[in-house]
Amino acid sequence: MRRDEGSRVARQFRLPLLAALLLAACGDNGAKTTVSTTEDTAVDDTGDTAVDDTADTAIDDTTDTTIDDTTDTADDDTTDTAVDDPTDTTIDDTTDTAVDDTTDTAVDDTTDTAIDDTTDTAIDDTTDTTVDDTTVDTTPPSFPACPRYAAAARAGLVTNPEIVEASGLAASRRNANLLWVHNDKGDTNRVFAISSVGATVATYLLDGAEANDWEDIAVGPGPIGGTTYVYVGDIGDNSANRNTIEIYRFEEPEVVASTAEVTLSGVDRLEFRYPGGQGENAETLLVDPTNGDLYVVSKSDTGEARVYQARPPFVPLRRTTMTLVTTLQFGTAPLIGDPSATGGDISPSGDLIAIRNYDTAYAWRRPVGTTVEEALATAPCALPVRAESQGEAFGFFSDGTGYFTLSEGTNEQLSRYVAR
Repeated sequence: MRRDEGSRVARQFRLPLLAALLLAACGDNGAKTTVSTTEDTAVDDTGDTAVDDTADTAIDDTTDTTIDDTTDTADDDTTDTAVDDPTDTTIDDTTDTAVDDTTDTAVDDTTDTAIDDTTDTAIDDTTDTTVDDTTVDTTPPSFPACPRYAAAARAGLVTNPEIVEASGLAASRRNANLLWVHNDKGDTNRVFAISSVGATVATYLLDGAEANDWEDIAVGPGPIGGTTYVYVGDIGDNSANRNTIEIYRFEEPEVVASTAEVTLSGVDRLEFRYPGGQGENAETLLVDPTNGDLYVVSKSDTGEARVYQARPPFVPLRRTTMTLVTTLQFGTAPLIGDPSATGGDISPSGDLIAIRNYDTAYAWRRPVGTTVEEALATAPCALPVRAESQGEAFGFFSDGTGYFTLSEGTNEQLSRYVAR
């Protein structure tokens, strides 16, 4: 080896040694270059990726993602999502959803729906429908004013000699300007279809029915939706000893004028009993047009009128026990006049319930959403009724804009009362 080469080799080995000695004496410098050569990639090179290089990603590099790098996601990096990163979702991040995040939905978040959220529907929400909701509607149904009707006007005379004790009356829903009428006790099992001026249009015998003491008639819904039915109440019992009462139901026919009696088939016999099995004399049958409930109102000399209810479905020949839902007191204020309830009807829309006696009639207003018994607990409205010899029959017009009355007897006047 030549001397100059030997000198060069010696210098080559002395330089690192001197650098190491200087480093030990002076400590880390700002560039933290462990060695001095610019080409050494193992120890001192500026591109050294293992220990001290400026691009070193393991410990001190400015891009070190493990501990100190500005993008370090593990410990101290400004984007570190584990501890101190502003986007850290675990502990201290400003968007941390677990403890302190402003959108934290568990404890303190302003949109927290569990405890403090302004939209919290469980406890404090202004729209909370469970406890404090301000939108809960507790307003009672509106109560209409008493209806007003003109005085009785003569619609016509019922001149059919077969109609001698018209006890019930109901307006047809299927046939325009037609009324259903029947006699009181003593007649056969027939009903009459008469015009709105009193002329007889047709007479129907109810196949399979018996006429013990028919007292009232009504029209309303039945088992087939969209079909109207006629109900005939065999509910009279002057001695109050009947174990059961019968109500006959049939689909309302399309009436064709006929002078001969027409037998009507498909008549259902519905049997009912009063609670306790006692007998009751009754002359008022009501059918609720909104749901098909049946009501029977008892008649007594003392004025006490018990109202019984039966709810559908009704099965023919299967006895149904009725329920006492309320009691009215006729003959004293506010139901002054004769004490005997003799007939009644519910308007086609169900908004009025009418019950009459021999010389007066009353209507109860029924707001939407209330039951018949709830309506009967309110103040009644007096209705005009002309003086009749033995007034029993009462029926609303088919459009609800007025009502008819008719007395028992022959050649009786059919009276009409029009709403004002």
